Amino acid sequence: MDYIPSKLKDYYDWQEKLVTTVVNNAILWGIDAALVTEMQNMAGTYKPLYLAIKSTETRTQQQVVAHNTYKKTYTKFLRSVVQGILVNNPRVPIDDQVAMGLNPHLYIRTQRSKITDKPTIQPENVGGGEVRFRCTQSGSNSKGRHPESDGIELFYVLESVAAKVNPVDPVPSESAEPKPEDAFLPSIFSTRANFIHGFGVNHVGKVLRVYGRWANTADRSKSGPCCGIVSLVIS
Repeated sequence: MDYIPSKLKDYYDWQEKLVTTVVNNAILWGIDAALVTEMQNMAGTYKPLYLAIKSTETRTQQQVVAHNTYKKTYTKFLRSVVQGILVNNPRVPIDDQVAMGLNPHLYIRTQRSKITDKPTIQPENVGGGEVRFRCTQSGSNSKGRHPESDGIELFYVLESVAAKVNPVDPVPSESAEPKPEDAFLPSIFSTRANFIHGFGVNHVGKVLRVYGRWANTADRSKSGPCCGIVSLVIS
């Protein structure tokens, strides 16, 4: 069953609660501030479109078309946030996922070994502020995630080109051994080893510095070690 409500009033209430919860917990959950702003802006655009068609007696056909057209774009955006950032994000408690109506997977795989592999991460520009991440097991051409993991967890920072020579603290230097504990950085979690993440057009031209690990969301002590930092200028 789809977690996104089909009835219009339920959809409006769902998205409002989702956005509010994400905004209130963005720092704790490691969600990028630019993405939070984009969520707020899109929610702000959707609200008057929804209010205009609430009444079947007063709404016009033009208002309905405008609402439905924007709702498709907005829903696609919300799905990308839910699937790319919230669901299976180790920082988002199951209770909060349930409260947001995300219907998280509650069946936890057990008896998995501690992951020792460091992933190889290859970022590639897609355009418009979007980056494709291709993550493979070290020394492997496998396109799937590590079999003992729930997905890939990436930690990142965005810097202006001018700031690249003086990295923002406390991101570890590229010669250091990165660890998630080194900084409370924004993070991305994906159950897929090959995926696209949108950073937003306002970050085009900035330097993305990212590292990551194979994550066990049920027992983080069994998550793998972090790989080295890789960089990309977002286009």
